Amino acid sequence: MKPLALLGLLVLLAPMVAAQAVDTPWGEVAGWFAGLGIIGVIIAILAFVFWVWMLVDAIMRTFKSDVEKVIWILVIIFLNLLGAIIYYFAVRLPGGRLAATRRTRT
Repeated sequence: MKPLALLGLLVLLAPMVAAQAVDTPWGEVAGWFAGLGIIGVIIAILAFVFWVWMLVDAIMRTFKSDVEKVIWILVIIFLNLLGAIIYYFAVRLPGGRLAATRRTRT
């Protein structure tokens, strides 16, 4: 099974499993809220991994000037996920405005 499909299955089943674990009149509602918490944690972890990936890409990429590189690194650091998304669409995505620059390999 593909990892993404497995993650999707986990996200769908987590609220039901949590609802079974709580044995109160409000158990089902509490279980769904617990499941939403699990989904939130998974989304937060994925967002953090994406942010780190874009930060590492900006550090490793060769830009036309060092000032441009420092600006992109600061944008990613200070704007967090929003900065990483902006960087992804402006630089990383093929066909982006600055996609012609290449990453250095050592």
